[in-house]
Amino acid sequence: GEAIRYALGRWESLGRFIEDGRLELDNNRAERALRAVAVGRKNWMQIGNERGGKTAAVFYSLSTLGAGDQIRLVDDRGAQVVYQVVMNETMDANDPATLQTMYPADHDILTIVTCGGTFYRTGDPVFGGEYTSRTVIRAELVSITRV
Repeated sequence: GEAIRYALGRWESLGRFIEDGRLELDNNRAERALRAVAVGRKNWMQIGNERGGKTAAVFYSLSTLGAGDQIRLVDDRGAQVVYQVVMNETMDANDPATLQTMYPADHDILTIVTCGGTFYRTGDPVFGGEYTSRTVIRAELVSITRV
């Protein structure tokens, strides 16, 4: 009874979901995207300045990018460069396929790689260790608008 009343109260939205296959039945993906913000809220107190906060916001935003999303950048001359995301995957740092995503491409492509997972010490004199995973985002050039 209660579940049916709930569904009937959202009949219009349910109809939209059935008519448009692009819509998701739940908002789990949106909630997962916001989880990083909620978890990081206490850490932001340690950022120290506004620029650090903006940098943290950029990295939190990277995890929410999906295929088809656009990344808009402005170059040093004011031109707007637009890329469309074709991949956003978390990969094993020791998997050779992860390195292949960073190889040169035969067309203009943006590749963003961030570290994640667990940090473990390796004795490396420069970095001191390694992370267990990489988030790799690839986006293809859509347009350049010069000013």
